[in-house]
Amino acid sequence: WYQRRVREAVVSTQSTGGRHTFAPREYIIHHLDDLFNKLISQFMYQDGHIQLPSLMSHRLTGLMDVFRQLESYITLDTSRIFNVILLQHTQPQENCPGPTLASRYTLWYLDQLEQHVKSGDVCYAPLRKCFVRKHQMAPNFNAELYTNIGELQALAKMLGPYGIKYMGEQLMEKCETYVHTMLQIVTENKDILMQLRACTMTEFPTAQVAKQLKRHEQFMSHCVLVGALFNFRRLTIAALNTTVAKRAPYLQNCILDFKTNVRPDVDPTIPDEMATAAGFEVDADPALCAAIQKHCTNQNSEGLWTLFNVMVAVTLPLQSMDPNSVFKTPIEGHENNLHCVSTAVTWLSQCVYTNLVRSGVEKEPLGVILKERMREFIEKLSERMLKLQLEDDKELQKEIKQRDSLFILLEKMVRDSSYITYDMLENNFPFTILRNSYRAVYENKKKKRQNIENEI
Repeated sequence: WYQRRVREAVVSTQSTGGRHTFAPREYIIHHLDDLFNKLISQFMYQDGHIQLPSLMSHRLTGLMDVFRQLESYITLDTSRIFNVILLQHTQPQENCPGPTLASRYTLWYLDQLEQHVKSGDVCYAPLRKCFVRKHQMAPNFNAELYTNIGELQALAKMLGPYGIKYMGEQLMEKCETYVHTMLQIVTENKDILMQLRACTMTEFPTAQVAKQLKRHEQFMSHCVLVGALFNFRRLTIAALNTTVAKRAPYLQNCILDFKTNVRPDVDPTIPDEMATAAGFEVDADPALCAAIQKHCTNQNSEGLWTLFNVMVAVTLPLQSMDPNSVFKTPIEGHENNLHCVSTAVTWLSQCVYTNLVRSGVEKEPLGVILKERMREFIEKLSERMLKLQLEDDKELQKEIKQRDSLFILLEKMVRDSSYITYDMLENNFPFTILRNSYRAVYENKKKKRQNIENEI
């Protein structure tokens, strides 16, 4: 009897008392909106930690099923509640107070990745397509659990294209601060870098380069961190692609067709942004292009970015003296994330020269100038790598312990960049050395496995 009277009261017409009009159904819908939003905020955390995206998605599904049961008792449209509230949570801010799903998950992921990649606790595993912990007992952040393919697909399902776009923009703004610092370091070393660009490998020994370059260790650490964040961006785009393909395959195919067959008179930023929103990875990421636009304004900027590539080419071989630069075959990457430098150089070069061409600073076609700059980069990098092989300093030769791991990075540069070919690499670096490096790395793995089995 009580439930029947409550249902009759809710579905009744409006009643007027004095100057006020009371509408029972609108009143309860308003409170259901607030309740749904409040429960989402409560479900976001558990024991002080943010909830896994897959568990959060399951909780949202269960909560929506409970709300749908109200339609059996009250005449209301729960779909409208879901559409309004969940759409608000794909934005950085909402009408109701409190953090949204997009803002909270974006802040948490970026802070955790930045902190643990900096400290060296987490590295990107290209083979597993996720971030992994170096030590399985590392506290606070279970990288494999939060960045695997299934969790990122659940995250893309919750946040949608709007939320992933916001996460990408925040990610690139964070990267821009590190890029700005790296450009300052390049400016400080401008004179020596211009000499290194014009000289041959015999004129500047490795030890002399390490002494003369200022803050080269900070430069390389920032480059590694930026590359790791770029790889996370690639993972989120791939997860969004899978989600959109399940939800709107025809729309995705139309966007891909438009991007592939765009007319020359159409602004190229439009199809790039459409393709990225649909989960397609483009050559020049629109969020990164917008973030570094202020560093690509004049002809001096082009010269500075050329020296940036020279700085990478002469600094990267110095990492062979770091014992953490070892190549790990189970993840197909370096223990200190050195393989992320390849992604950083590729993405930054493509976005920088895309901005320079679109702004009119560079008059040559994008493909021509990018191929020329990447050819110069791979030549200088191969030259400095060969210098490690031919170093005369015996004390330095003892310190260089990860030479083979560094040589493997050259081949990854070719796979990551569409403007560096194997022919280009073979003209500057003998493939015999590269094959020997792969064999040495994998034989070292077999020896370690045999030693462990013998100990057992």
